Amino acid sequence: QITGVAKTDLAAGSQSLTLHLGKVPQDVMLGPVFAALGKPDEKRIKAAFASFRPAGFMIDVRYSPAPGVVLAGTLEVPQRSGPGPFPVALVMYGTGATTRGGFEAIRARLLADGIATFQYDKRGQGRSTGAFLDTLPEMEENIAAAVALLRTRSDIDPDRIALVGHSQSAAASPVVASRDPRIAAVVMLAGPVGRRGELFITGLKSALTS
Repeated sequence: QITGVAKTDLAAGSQSLTLHLGKVPQDVMLGPVFAALGKPDEKRIKAAFASFRPAGFMIDVRYSPAPGVVLAGTLEVPQRSGPGPFPVALVMYGTGATTRGGFEAIRARLLADGIATFQYDKRGQGRSTGAFLDTLPEMEENIAAAVALLRTRSDIDPDRIALVGHSQSAAASPVVASRDPRIAAVVMLAGPVGRRGELFITGLKSALTS
């Protein structure tokens, strides 16, 4: 248990509080947090935590899609849907130097429905190692390795893994699924259409201007 007194000059609307716990090699997530004015009341604190039941909890995961590369990921497992094993959705990003985070509404809805989610930092970004090369073959390799990792976990159903990709990852996900018939579903968000490496918008322009 950590207790203390917050400084009084927090900015209006601020919801952040930094605690200096010493030197650690990675980010540390603490929670839940109980905040109250005045001296803490032990009875109120115990009552608050007794009624706290999060939708899920996060697990830091590391995996290697290629020699010399270690990707950092976060698996979020439901807590209100029984013991599992759970179906899982890989929620992935488009082109660019992206890291975990985002798609909060999608992830929250999936957790509420008893579906785990998984995200990862791209190579060379966040806490992932390796050189950042933003190519489809690299992304396909990252996704396939993530699927293989999830299938080794007892809290994940190996035959209920879905790929939810946005833009670039929406193009890579069907390729991975075509090589892996055990993938349960593919969801494409704003995925490009056309020959590999090209984006055709003629149909879209026609629909918007007609």
